[in-house]
Amino acid sequence: MALILIKIDEPTKEVATKIFQNEGETLSGAIRRFLYNSIREKGFPFDLRKEQRLSNDEWIKESHNFSTTNESNKKTLEEINEKINHLKKETQNTSSIQIRIDPYVKQKATLIYMEIGIDLSTAIRVFLRKTVENGGYPMNLEEKRIVEKAISAIEEMGRISRQNGNDKMTLEEINEEIRKARLGIK
Repeated sequence: MALILIKIDEPTKEVATKIFQNEGETLSGAIRRFLYNSIREKGFPFDLRKEQRLSNDEWIKESHNFSTTNESNKKTLEEINEKINHLKKETQNTSSIQIRIDPYVKQKATLIYMEIGIDLSTAIRVFLRKTVENGGYPMNLEEKRIVEKAISAIEEMGRISRQNGNDKMTLEEINEEIRKARLGIK
């Protein structure tokens, strides 16, 4: 198994962990699912753009209604600035996440994100922040079952391979075994 170490701000880690727990998932399990989906999609398995909460007309109306000369709006701005400063202080506290994963999955996902121009840790941080922003998985949950079956199949193949003592075989040795089996050679 390969190890992935990610540094992330503590609030994001806490909220993402709670979200995944509500889904019946662990943080590391959710990250594994994200990596498997990344490999399948050859990049982020979700839209990176922020959802626009207001239509353009609503946004224009809201911006015209907002006047900083109004005393209550000044107070609101002060509260927002206070919250921003509080969040900045909170995000200075970082936490580490360690995940054990199949070396092939780590290597393949690393290559995919290198092509995009980011490292694997950054991709995972984006996934966790997007999870917090969405209040749940940013990926289609129907795909969850397909990915679970794939993960289960990979884990089962690994277990069988270790059980049969051929988990250390090279690709050439595996191909030779397949060739012999096709020809009926023992």
